[in-house]
Amino acid sequence: SACSDAKLRVLSGTTYQPNTNSTVINFENYGTFVPATTTMRVSGEWLQNGTFTTGDSTIIFTATTSSFTLLTSTSSLHFNNATFGETTGSATWTIAKPLVVSGNLSVSNGTLARGTSTINIARNLQIGSTGFFSGLATTTFDGSGSYTWSDAKSSTSSSNAGYVVVDGTTRTVTLAGNVGAETVTIGADDTLNASGSGYNINVYTDWTNNNAFIPQTGTVTFVGTSTATINR
Repeated sequence: SACSDAKLRVLSGTTYQPNTNSTVINFENYGTFVPATTTMRVSGEWLQNGTFTTGDSTIIFTATTSSFTLLTSTSSLHFNNATFGETTGSATWTIAKPLVVSGNLSVSNGTLARGTSTINIARNLQIGSTGFFSGLATTTFDGSGSYTWSDAKSSTSSSNAGYVVVDGTTRTVTLAGNVGAETVTIGADDTLNASGSGYNINVYTDWTNNNAFIPQTGTVTFVGTSTATINR
């Protein structure tokens, strides 16, 4: 049920398994959180000190201002689907550990401050016109199947998604907007497809293609000012 004016704390030794979508300000888990297929909206802090069985859930961070740090006692932050900035705003969410998303990652509005934390995405990456990354680290499209990478900004202002690696099990990433990366690496059985719409890629340094890049009518622009390499 909705708890839009409250902190929700799951105590040690207890299990919280909602059967409907929920809305909270701050969420703290010291027990077991099993959201199954539900959606939880969080407008404040996130503290994960218990067991989080992600299932097919979606966590939406809805703040429009201020800065928040996502905390966990485990070695990495895990979500199924995660969205940062649902509507508008300029909030900042900081992660200090690797972020592992087994579904879709959306940075729709505000800033995901990753620092040097890696990000792994099993499905789609969507960046909004007012969504941004700060920091620089590896972003890996892992998993299998065909999914998309999109950015709603223009080709000259696309966000730098970091050291982008397409490396799953015969993974295909198809562009759904103009995108940007510090480097691009395509794995040995993987594919990067600019799509029939011919979207563009801005690359700041290196490009390594170990299997297949399908450019369609898109343009790869090397926008950096330092020495870089192109490997095939």
